[in-house]
Amino acid sequence: MIGLLALLWSLGCVIFEPPPPDVMVVVLDTVRADRLKTFGGKRPTSNQLDAIADAGVVFHDVTASGTWTWPSHAALFTGEPPWVSGAHWSDASGTVDEKTGYWTVSPMRTDLPTLAERFGEAGYRTVSLASNSLLDPKLGLTRGFDRAEWLKRDESVVSAVKALLSEPDPRPLFLFVNLMAAHAPYTLAPAVPWSNNQRRMLHRDKAPDWVKRYRADRIPPALALGQRPGPGQLTGEEAYAKGSLKLTEFDLRFIEDLYDGELVRLDRAMVDIVGAWNRSGRGSGIVAVTSDHGEYLGEHGLIGHGIRVFDEVTRVPMVIAAPGRLEQGVSVHTPVQLRDLYPTLLDLSGIEEGAAGSLVPITTGAARPGPILSRAWPMPVFSRNVGGEYIHGQRLYREGTKALVVDDAGQAQLFSMASDRSMSVPLDEDISPWLKKAETAFPEAKVSGAVTVPDEALQQLKALGYME
Repeated sequence: MIGLLALLWSLGCVIFEPPPPDVMVVVLDTVRADRLKTFGGKRPTSNQLDAIADAGVVFHDVTASGTWTWPSHAALFTGEPPWVSGAHWSDASGTVDEKTGYWTVSPMRTDLPTLAERFGEAGYRTVSLASNSLLDPKLGLTRGFDRAEWLKRDESVVSAVKALLSEPDPRPLFLFVNLMAAHAPYTLAPAVPWSNNQRRMLHRDKAPDWVKRYRADRIPPALALGQRPGPGQLTGEEAYAKGSLKLTEFDLRFIEDLYDGELVRLDRAMVDIVGAWNRSGRGSGIVAVTSDHGEYLGEHGLIGHGIRVFDEVTRVPMVIAAPGRLEQGVSVHTPVQLRDLYPTLLDLSGIEEGAAGSLVPITTGAARPGPILSRAWPMPVFSRNVGGEYIHGQRLYREGTKALVVDDAGQAQLFSMASDRSMSVPLDEDISPWLKKAETAFPEAKVSGAVTVPDEALQQLKALGYME
């Protein structure tokens, strides 16, 4: 009788052992947290994200380790900052390559295990579907995925996600999705009232001269401040930083309206993706939504990203829902970093329970040890065309409510993140202790080799202003 009970008990353990959770990570490329309703924005730009937040945890103070796609995604995929992963701008002073136009980035180190590799080793099917050309598998960031595709358009990504989720496959799924709607150019959104109200500003004949100069003539029209009106001419982003493009408050509100309209487009894409996820029976899995960096909309004399480490670009949204693993409706205001998502997903999925650096303890009130760090390297094209302070990179070193911003020439300012989130009024106090800490906080790993970009991906990168 005891033997029979032991047998039934052992069978029961096998039968009722929960399967590994499916995991989906969505990066809403170029989305700054403060423009989303979920994070205090004034417009209904994130209804689907609100729903995910209600089912999980909202992290209100998340800092990306990098200021553009390449270093920030490398940090997300490896759990290491770009000065360790090696993925960042590698030279701002060399001669122009006729093909790549100053495309001088260093590759992500191959000895660092990626999230895809960790999940794959645990028996997961791993898939990356992205509309950002820097996630083309030929470039190396998506190392370890069973399937990685650059699909060029958000609509194609959403369709591919739906098709994938309808496929029968017994393996647990680790799905990574990247959507690019919020990245420049900013397209008119006819279904979004505040964006559609700016239709006249983008009219082929009635637009202001500066808009005509950077207008993308398509349906619907778009404002392409990353494009060059002609050979050797400045992009709108470069001209604004240099001071040759003067924009009024009205002009900047126009740009904000277009940008916020793109956020609504992303939200509607998220409705489709989350709906497909739930219909596939994966609603009890883990969903994490974040961004790789934000976007300047006129602050600090900048439009775009990748140049400086101020809050508008380094603060990103992050929401994680994990039914049965994380409490619902929790708000976390403790400062954390985007790369902390790496150990958090390993922890929540059971691949490495209690992984060092996991945010799970933070959700119940634990403190996060260590400083908050971010880095911007000089963007070669921008540095050459704008010059001045932009020939230097910047570092962000933050402890608690104070943050030091120091450039590579040693110019530094200290800000209060409690009373001056826009980082516009430096504190009048001794910063020498902060400089001392920042000096040793960014040890750069040595990397070798170069990134070869396929011709098709080069065209998108040129359109986005990363090269000439």
